[in-house]
Amino acid sequence: MFGEKKMKKLILLVFLFIQCNFITIFAQKYYKGIVIDTLKNKAIPNAKITAKLSNKVSITTTSDKSGFFKVPFDSLEFDNSKGLIKITKKGYQDLIREILIQSNRIDTFRLESLDYIFPNIIITAEKNPNYIEELHKFNYQIESKELQKSVSSTLGLTLKNEVDFFVRSMGPATSKPVFRGLGLDYLKVFENDVPVKDLSSTAPDHSTAIDPTIFDKIEVIRGPKLLVYSPNAIGGIVNLSSKDFLVEKVDRISLTGKGIYESGANSKILTVLGEFPLNDFFVSGSYNYKKALDMVSGKGVIPNTYFNSNSGNIFTGGQISNFSAYLGLGMYKLNYGVPGGFVGAHPKGVDISLERNNQMFRALYHFHTILDNVTISFNRTYYHHTEYEKTGSVGAEFLLKDYYANVNFNFQSQKPFNETILGLNFQKSNNQYGGYVFTPNTYSWLFSTYLYQSIKIGNHLIDYSIRFDHKEYDPMNENKYTKNPPKNRNFNAYSFSVLVMHYLNDIASVGLNLGRSERIPNIEELYSNGPHLAAYSYEIGNTDLNKELGYFAELSFNLLFKNSNFNFAIFDYEFQKFLFPQNTGTINVSQLLPIYKISDTKARIFGFSTNCSYEILPNFVAKFNTSFSRGISLTENSNLPQIPPLKGQFKLEYQFQKVQVSIFTDFALRQNLTGPFEEPTPGYAILNSNVRFWFPISKVTGVVNLSVENIFNKLYFNHLSRIKSVYPEIGRNITIHFLLYF
Repeated sequence: MFGEKKMKKLILLVFLFIQCNFITIFAQKYYKGIVIDTLKNKAIPNAKITAKLSNKVSITTTSDKSGFFKVPFDSLEFDNSKGLIKITKKGYQDLIREILIQSNRIDTFRLESLDYIFPNIIITAEKNPNYIEELHKFNYQIESKELQKSVSSTLGLTLKNEVDFFVRSMGPATSKPVFRGLGLDYLKVFENDVPVKDLSSTAPDHSTAIDPTIFDKIEVIRGPKLLVYSPNAIGGIVNLSSKDFLVEKVDRISLTGKGIYESGANSKILTVLGEFPLNDFFVSGSYNYKKALDMVSGKGVIPNTYFNSNSGNIFTGGQISNFSAYLGLGMYKLNYGVPGGFVGAHPKGVDISLERNNQMFRALYHFHTILDNVTISFNRTYYHHTEYEKTGSVGAEFLLKDYYANVNFNFQSQKPFNETILGLNFQKSNNQYGGYVFTPNTYSWLFSTYLYQSIKIGNHLIDYSIRFDHKEYDPMNENKYTKNPPKNRNFNAYSFSVLVMHYLNDIASVGLNLGRSERIPNIEELYSNGPHLAAYSYEIGNTDLNKELGYFAELSFNLLFKNSNFNFAIFDYEFQKFLFPQNTGTINVSQLLPIYKISDTKARIFGFSTNCSYEILPNFVAKFNTSFSRGISLTENSNLPQIPPLKGQFKLEYQFQKVQVSIFTDFALRQNLTGPFEEPTPGYAILNSNVRFWFPISKVTGVVNLSVENIFNKLYFNHLSRIKSVYPEIGRNITIHFLLYF
């Protein structure tokens, strides 16, 4: 009863706060538009828009991440009148066009690329209010040429060289990104603003059920806005997307072909994407095929590291007046191997087959009042995962049926408020287990409500968010659980985050992020009680676990000059309760598997990151970044396990007309600060190179990217690999990546 009263008070306070904020705001009309890249038919963010509504009125703004912009105007003076608009963006030809000013329409503006050349550093005279967040890496996108150079067969390998990102794996197919050494629950994966539901965060042998090669951009979100997407205020999300069909219009036929070959595993990836308009409606789809043989490391072939997959999606929908909506169907099938040959492992490894199907519906309606618009999202996911012994018998089986619903109320921006989002989430999941998995079939329900607001006052940008989550677990109490039987659990979690950013002058800015985060334990942490054969571990949960609680602070500093940029951030996560699987140092006699038990400890994770670039000569740039995390169990006065060492990258990059060449080294220091029963890992430095060029063929544009990883075929190990005791990382790897835009 006490929890229900607290929840009612919280919701009441949220609505009272919104009423206070907007009681003086009057309805305002806007002229709206979208800025699109003509070649790729994709949105252009951070374009500068100058609208001249009369001889006396001129207003400047910028496009958001979806290319969308809006210009306020006085409805009594300007509605249905003519105006002039100018759109500029580095790397594109300026566009000047006459417009008809109407509040009930959204115009599309297409910019022509300047020889497909992109700037190294973007400096705008009119700052986007949220541009400072991009500088400080709280909300940024990886797209165009940067994504083309780094995209790989898995999401973990695609993000491995990003600042603060590391890779955990049990072979190439299982490579998953982690943020600052935190657990897998602290980095959520989204697809077109909808969560990807799989079991990748529950075990090291589980792969992420998404293919990054079919997407054109990856958005990274941290800070207060993270609570719009995730229950955790610590960590982040990565959102993979190609086009937001709710605001971006498909108005011409486009076709894109992609191909990737990697010599390190003899892998081949082929992707086709297409868009077709049908009056006010559209059809869009993609298909991807991927196949790889066993990976070749610095000391030879690693057996049973193959993978092959098929994936695709199709979307259809349209935009009519103030309403837009679309339906989506997605499919992903993957077969892969997990190698053996070490303590507790099967001699020849394990084979895994998984399938994920999802059905999605999203809609957007514009009210053009204080409540600007409402977005609604529904998603149903079917996920089936089977692990086979080499004899063909089923070692483990997982089935997940998940239903997700979300409503976001987006309020009009009115100084000093840039953005306000009030949202509700509901999620229902059915987890079933088979084979030699000693986790009970479990139903779970999650309800969430949250508020996010961004405020611009002078040289200050203030973001804050609050979130409440209520989750219930209902395990099936089967007869096989004679000891520590599972029981129903209910959790209430409260989290908040505040980010204050300030422009010290035209070149310097500083940011401070503070908050509190509560994380609800997952099913495996609560109820696991037996072997996980493919993960080569015997896992013991704790049905009496309490929720995880942490407080955090992050201070960041950025300098932005004409030809250089420097960013530095330090962070400290103080966990009053920290949950993680601890190697007990004992072996289960019947299965000969190392026993991992969920530990509940007081802990601290702290560290720093740097990211800088300097233009030595015109078109010749040097870049450098480092990432460091340190984890300590304050209860045991020992190091936390699975914390990565300091890593970094130094790069020299030169661009000449339509060709870009770079040479860079990736390095990591030796990790001696290991947890109990964890082995240290030696440091390394490997040399890599990349050449990228584009060429026109009639009405088709081609892009070719050639890279060589680990040029000298050096033997090195990833500290976060569960198989590092016997298997190193990939050896010399030549990658050819080509794209054709029709």
